[in-house]
Amino acid sequence: MLLLIIKEFLKKYKGLISLIFIILFSINFQSFKFSYIVYYMNDLINPVLNFINIVKSIDDIYKENKVLNSMVAELTLLNFYNNYLVIENRNLKKMLNYKENEKYTLILGKVLSYHPDLLSDYIIVDKGIDDSIKPDMAVINTKGIIGITTKVSSKTSIVELISSPNIKISIFNKKGGYGILSKLKEENSFSIELVEDASKFSVGDTIYSSGLGGIFPKGIPIGKIYEIKKQKFSYYPLIKVKIFVNLKNIQDVFIIKREI
Repeated sequence: MLLLIIKEFLKKYKGLISLIFIILFSINFQSFKFSYIVYYMNDLINPVLNFINIVKSIDDIYKENKVLNSMVAELTLLNFYNNYLVIENRNLKKMLNYKENEKYTLILGKVLSYHPDLLSDYIIVDKGIDDSIKPDMAVINTKGIIGITTKVSSKTSIVELISSPNIKISIFNKKGGYGILSKLKEENSFSIELVEDASKFSVGDTIYSSGLGGIFPKGIPIGKIYEIKKQKFSYYPLIKVKIFVNLKNIQDVFIIKREI
C-alpha cells in the first residue's frame, strides 16, 4: 500500500521533482557556501520527506487496525463458544437430573480425531491421566451416550464408540421394558436384545441407560424405537433403535468422573 501511494506521488509530481534536481545541479557550488546549499536542499526536500512519513504512518495505522479487528473477531467467536458451552453444560446437568451433591463430575473434552474401524469405532479426545481420566469412564454429550474410555495417556484418551461391536449397554424405557442395546449394520441403527417383555416396547419409545453395569448413570437418553418386526427363527421380535447422537460429527464431549 505504501509503495503504491509513493509511486502515485512520484508520477503526479514528476515535473516538480525534475525541476528540483535541475536547479541543484545548475547551482555554481564555488559561489555558495556548503551551508547555504544544505539550507536550500532542506527547504525543497523536507516537504517530500514529511509527506512520505505521513503516508507511512497511515499505512502503519491501517496494519494495526487490521490486527486489532482480527483480535476482536477471535474474542467474539471465543465468547460465543464459551456461551455455547455454558448452555450445553446446563442442559446436560438437567438431562442427568444433576444435583450439587451428586457423586460424579463432568469433564469437558474436545474430539481430536475420528477412527471408524471394522473391529472398533473410536475417537481420540484431548483429556487424559493429567485430567483424572481413567479407562471405563462414560462419555456423553447433550444428545446422549457416545462411548467409553479405553486406553488413556497423559494428555489424550481413546473413546470406544457405542457403534463398536464390543460395547453393550443395558437399557430401559418408561414402560418398564429392559434389554441390551447392540449395533446393527445399518448406520446409526441398533437393536434391543435379551428383552424380558417385548410387549413393553412400542415404536416411538425413547430408550435410556438403565444404570446397570456401573459405567453409565441411569436415565441418559440413547435413541428412539423406529421399527418392531417379527423374526422367523426367534421368539423375540427385532426392535430397531435410531440413536440421537451423530457419531460421525462429534466435537465436544463430557466425560463422567464418578466420585468414590
